[in-house]
Amino acid sequence: MLEPEEEEEREEEENDTNSSPKPTTQPESTTLAASPSTPPPPASAIAAAPPGLAKTAAHAKATTAAKLAADAKVETVATSGATSTEPRRMNRSRMIGYGYAIVLPFLALFFISLRYLDNIHEGLGTPVWSLVVSGALVAPLLVPVIAKYVAPRIKSIKISEFEVTLSEATVSNFSLKELSKQLNLDADQVTALEYASRMTSYSAVIIDTIKKVRETRDEVLVVDLQSGNAWIPPNLHFLASLAARRTRVEIIAFVETRHEEGAYVGACTPEALKAALEKEFPVFQQAVSKFDLETASLDYNMGNAYFSALQNLYVQTGETRPVREMWLTSAKLYGFAKAVLQRQQIGYNDALTAEDFRQVLLSKNKYTAVVDDDALVSLVKRENVALYLAQALARESARQSP
Repeated sequence: MLEPEEEEEREEEENDTNSSPKPTTQPESTTLAASPSTPPPPASAIAAAPPGLAKTAAHAKATTAAKLAADAKVETVATSGATSTEPRRMNRSRMIGYGYAIVLPFLALFFISLRYLDNIHEGLGTPVWSLVVSGALVAPLLVPVIAKYVAPRIKSIKISEFEVTLSEATVSNFSLKELSKQLNLDADQVTALEYASRMTSYSAVIIDTIKKVRETRDEVLVVDLQSGNAWIPPNLHFLASLAARRTRVEIIAFVETRHEEGAYVGACTPEALKAALEKEFPVFQQAVSKFDLETASLDYNMGNAYFSALQNLYVQTGETRPVREMWLTSAKLYGFAKAVLQRQQIGYNDALTAEDFRQVLLSKNKYTAVVDDDALVSLVKRENVALYLAQALARESARQSP
């Protein structure tokens, strides 16, 4: 039994304890289990949030999304900047390497030629001749650079007192017009077999022509089909085989007589012509395999071996066509050699125009025909044009430098 005073003190302590705030703890789960005795709140109360809280959450969400988007944009810009810079560095490094690949061989060739040219011929051992020889030898390395960077902008290049005349850019050619006349043996009424028999001895005129081409060291042969009564496939194959393996000829140009003599037909390499003929006439490859093209003597025996073998093959295959059906025209030439014939050409002028420069330098072909009213005048060599243009640019750069 407590005294009244003690009972009063106890009641005051209990009141103080109940009035003090209790510490709250964070629930471990956001899911609240409803007490069995407590009824669940209505669905509208769960779905609807207080207006103030909803606005605050939406603002926070929008702010976060904007920040993430800004960070992503910054990262994208930085990445793209690095990507666009990398190709520039690679192009610069490639150009520097290509420059060294041209300059170092040029210097080496210059000093070698300066040292030894005088031994070849007295008076050649001068710096001028060394520059000419070195420039000519490295000219093929300059062609891709000039074609890619110079030719497309040729209109904007002004070179003082510079022009390339056709005589400077063209290459000498060996005309086979006389040979075409010699091969016309009035053979319209004979068969291919009989004609091959005649050519066992008359092939000497082709061999003599090849010997002359070896002496002149020409790069171009001009074959005149005339009006379609000068060349037949076996003669052309024999010529192309010898030109490909025993001369410096790089291209064979074809002309014919249309409304005038010498109308340009097309051009191709001797090797490509030889392959096209052998594909169309397989017996030609068998005939030429009877002797070694590389080492056999250029004499009567070579022609005799080829046409004798061809004569035997005609007997085996039953070839009885008359020669008049075999004469080559431009239409028949296109029939088996269209894939290898090139017909790129520029019009005749005293000097090359800006359009001529672009066409020649951007061409995939090494030679471009120069025609005057369809008639072949000459062929321009791409390396010659590139060399003259590079020399002119170098002179202009030296003239403008202080």
